[in-house]
Formats: sequence, structure tokens, C-alpha cells
Amino acid sequence: MNESNQYDGTGKLAGAIAALCGLSPKSQEQIARLIKQAKDELGITSKAKILPTDTKLAIWHWHYDRLHPAGESVNIISQHESIKPVNIISQHEPIAPVEIITQTGDDEPERLNNFDVIRVAFYVTKDGKRERQVIALDGFYINGLIAVTGIKRQDLPKWVQQAVDSWRAFDAHLPITRQVKCLIVRAMTEALYVE
Repeated sequence: MNESNQYDGTGKLAGAIAALCGLSPKSQEQIARLIKQAKDELGITSKAKILPTDTKLAIWHWHYDRLHPAGESVNIISQHESIKPVNIISQHEPIAPVEIITQTGDDEPERLNNFDVIRVAFYVTKDGKRERQVIALDGFYINGLIAVTGIKRQDLPKWVQQAVDSWRAFDAHLPITRQVKCLIVRAMTEALYVE
């Protein structure tokens, strides 16, 4: 599979990761490590042998984004009609205008369904290097944050970047997605109990 043939999540994840990373499909141990690395970084805790399509897509895109640093174009593939597309929110270093791939066309994107998956890109410092991270968040986290803080959905990557940069307890070696979820819940709690 070359980069012009984007993975659609319906085939075997191991084969797609092997093709993306230039490995032999027989390199099962190395492929398993790569899948585990992405699952750890995305906060995916599922031990299922057969992963859902959206989870396979999140893992594949995490490796694609890692191998293709910000600034390179990414082709977003369409999915089966029975599966809702994953919304992608991305930013480039330094903080630049954010591109939302899926929206209604109005000034303000429609409210997310609670179980829509949104991928958010931002940067963390790990071992002295600034690395781009992509996490997947359920719509209910974003809806809650928008409801209590009033930020716009397209400002989410900027909000996450500022929250991660300013939270002294943040550790790039711990599961990143869980820490961002914690920051969102903290912000919602603080906003609700301000008065």
C-alpha cells in the first residue's frame, strides 16, 4: 500500500501498518510494537483481537502523522455509509489557523454527536524534543468543554496546546489522551464552580 492508497480501516491493520512503515508483513513482532505504541499514545485500552474500524483508523493515522510531519498534505478517505466519518482538527507549528475537514458550511459547525470521534493535533515536549501528537476524543468531551467555556470547536487544538503547556503535572511519557481528558474535565469543573 503506498501513500496514494489511504487505509480505510476495513482491512487488516497489521498489513496497513507494515505497508505504511515499509516493513515486511511477516515482521509481526515489530508491527505489534508499533500498534501498541499508537494505542498507548492515543489512550486506547482495548485488548480486543478485532478492533473497531474507527480504532484501526486512529492507530493508522497516528503512525501516518508521525511519519509525515506537519505541513505535508494528508488525504482523508471516505468510509462506509454505516460508519460516521472521523472529524479531524489539526494545527501546524507554530500555531496556525485550524482546518476543520467536516462541518456544516455555516460559520459555526453543528453540535457533535456525543460519540463522534474528533482527532486533535498538538505538540508535546518528550525527551527534550517537540513532537506532534494526535489524540482521539469523543464528542461529549468537546460538547461539554464548549458548553461551559464558550470556546469554538475550531479553537480546540489551540485550547489543548495551551492547557498542556501550562499544566505543570503534564508528563509526555504518560498516556497523552487520558491527560487531555483530565484537563478538559478540570476546565469544565472549574467553569461550573466559578461562582
